[in-house]
Amino acid sequence: MRRFLLWFFIVLVTPLYADSIPPALATEVYQHALQIKAAGLRNDAVYMVQVMPQPVIDKMGVTRDQLIAQSKKIMQLLTSRQLTMVKYEVSKPTHLYRFNRTKLTFVPIESVIKTPTRLVHSKSFLVAVQYDGNPKWYFLNGKGLSNANVFYKFFSKAPKSIVIPKHQVDVSLHTPASKPPGEKQ
Repeated sequence: MRRFLLWFFIVLVTPLYADSIPPALATEVYQHALQIKAAGLRNDAVYMVQVMPQPVIDKMGVTRDQLIAQSKKIMQLLTSRQLTMVKYEVSKPTHLYRFNRTKLTFVPIESVIKTPTRLVHSKSFLVAVQYDGNPKWYFLNGKGLSNANVFYKFFSKAPKSIVIPKHQVDVSLHTPASKPPGEKQ
């Protein structure tokens, strides 16, 4: 009985904090994130949606096929508006959260998108989640998840102690036709 109580206590209390992610696991998640980066750069909406966790898609109120169709339309719209990805970098995650037989980590991403008139520099994250001992990692773009209310809508069983990264955006003017200072227009 004493061992059972100790085991029960460990199972309940251990999940409430973040650990440093083991290097091998950080590399595994990072490698998956690089595949997502490659899919994004080639506008592969199917892959981008296939790696999303089904419970999140269910909470969005759409089917996977509907989400793929919506994602394709968004990618076509971005291309038609002459948006170009100038930079897209993925970093290894540093912390791992464990709860209810779920592992969750945040993968930092940094991007620069060029429009005809602006450069949009963004620092954000992917949420990487592994459910119930399943070896597959699922990913979700974290841009809209910096808000705790939105994050916990999709990950309602996650402990409130999770430190959610912030999404940062900086926009600067970009005028490709302009000449350097001192040169005549």
